[in-house]
Amino acid sequence: MKIIDNFLEPEEYGKIKTILCGEYFPWHYNDIVPPIVNKLNCKAIMRIKANLITRSHKKLIHGYHTDYDPPNKNKTAIMYFNTTNGATHFEDGSKVDCVDNRVVIFNSKLKHSSSTCTDQNQRVVLNINYYDK
Repeated sequence: MKIIDNFLEPEEYGKIKTILCGEYFPWHYNDIVPPIVNKLNCKAIMRIKANLITRSHKKLIHGYHTDYDPPNKNKTAIMYFNTTNGATHFEDGSKVDCVDNRVVIFNSKLKHSSSTCTDQNQRVVLNINYYDK
């Protein structure tokens, strides 16, 4: 597992965050996403999915899963678009905190789970499943 803080340059990140976290974002495809894909050096993309999880009164872990049924060479990248107390949990007991402009990259076979947050109105992440070789 690899964690990279401040993954994008502030200007690139700010443009994407403003759109993705805005109250009028229609949650459809937008051309502003490719800087992330380029920085990950994706050779082929299987899926990109934006997730918005709303605040809950108590933290809930949703259940361990893989995003895509991959061969061993696939990677998953989760990019966080706000800082919340809703971490990403891994079946091995590790977790990655939800920090603004952070990305976590891991083998797609590693089971993980999202969780709700209690300290913000929403938790916004982008999941990218891709080949890097």
